[in-house]
Amino acid sequence: MACINNQQENSSKNSELIGFIKFNDYPKDLQNGELFLSKESTFMYQDPPIGDPFEGFLLNKKDPITSYKDILSCYSKNSESYISCFTALYKSDFENGYIKKDTVDRLKKLDSNNKERAAVIFPEGVITLCFYKLLCIFFYLRQKKLDQKSKEYYAMEKIYNLDELDDFDNFDNVTIKAGLIKYIDMQVEESRTLCKDDKEKLEKWKPSDNDLSLFEKYLYKCFFEKPKKNGKYRYDIQNEYKVVLTIFATEKIKMPENIKLKLDFFHEGIKIFKHNELNKISISDVIYSTCGAGGKLKSAELIYK
Repeated sequence: MACINNQQENSSKNSELIGFIKFNDYPKDLQNGELFLSKESTFMYQDPPIGDPFEGFLLNKKDPITSYKDILSCYSKNSESYISCFTALYKSDFENGYIKKDTVDRLKKLDSNNKERAAVIFPEGVITLCFYKLLCIFFYLRQKKLDQKSKEYYAMEKIYNLDELDDFDNFDNVTIKAGLIKYIDMQVEESRTLCKDDKEKLEKWKPSDNDLSLFEKYLYKCFFEKPKKNGKYRYDIQNEYKVVLTIFATEKIKMPENIKLKLDFFHEGIKIFKHNELNKISISDVIYSTCGAGGKLKSAELIYK
């Protein structure tokens, strides 16, 4: 199992990443620690505002080709990926202590399909840490399945309320990646396709090979690369930060539509701003010295519907 935090520099900002903002229909729930990861396919096939023709695909100069499901099927058709997305905030988004007007205008444009939603502010560091706790859950389940009752097993058993997950333990491996989206100039980039040798290796891959590096290489391209723009749509203004959890399973598992985490965010400095009050966001609202280290995980729930 692996957790990789890919904090590559976003070339469009060339500034320090200091936090995240997320528009939400239920901002109070989000502030209180309810976080969701949804199937990647949810974002691929729904209509706007969620629909995105480049979500979960490798890219070439003309069209998206090869979905993340095609990559995962080389491992097993039972495998699945889940994501949660945020908009990054940088020091350069602020001036004289407050958020810039052009940043506010851009954020409102990003939420143009639901203009009345409030925004939730997360200090940098909180998001990565709280999703890392999710990896601990799967480690716990893996230990339980293998009956390797180590000190860590007993410690996690006391910390986490994981009754909802008791029947979900027939997976092989889990990875979590978190990072900023890389925006590609489709006019000048080479075609980003599966190279012939890698395709053959993936098609011949067996679970006994026990090496996910080739899967991770191409899943990264599906999840973390988008065009700068496509027709009238501009993607690079999104400054998107994404968390991706991938469950690898050869045994048949009924995969949930969503994974819900409940954390204690009381000491994390999570703040809500109404849509018409975004201009009041100060840099001190974003830069917050947390003492809760990402929030205490209370429970996790798999949602099937």
